[in-house]
Amino acid sequence: MSNFFAPRTTPRSQPDNKSALATKEPKDAADLAVGRWWFDCNIPFNATRTKNFQSMADAISAVGLRYKMPSYHDLHGKILGKIADFMEHYKSCWSLTGCSITADGWTDEKQRTLINFLVYCPKGVMFL
Repeated sequence: MSNFFAPRTTPRSQPDNKSALATKEPKDAADLAVGRWWFDCNIPFNATRTKNFQSMADAISAVGLRYKMPSYHDLHGKILGKIADFMEHYKSCWSLTGCSITADGWTDEKQRTLINFLVYCPKGVMFL
């Protein structure tokens, strides 16, 4: 059956009855909640252009109302560990294709220096 029906989380898939009958207000409320979180965290707008942004929203949508966002400890622990394992895939191509390293530094209000390192390669970007 899966060959005949696209998953509901793919682009341009057929909406379910609930989303098809939804009014504009719930979408506006969801957009506002995302916007409040986005601005509160000072996330750059171009983060929406990453390949993982829509897939994150689709995965949350697929779980539905019962989905609860991961806690600080979940993100800092088991999820970060899984992501670190995935990032090894990116590192494996560095010796084959090469990479570019970009550094961005700044000083906070207490005169503490922070340097961000980004590694660019054909497979993607990695924050170190």
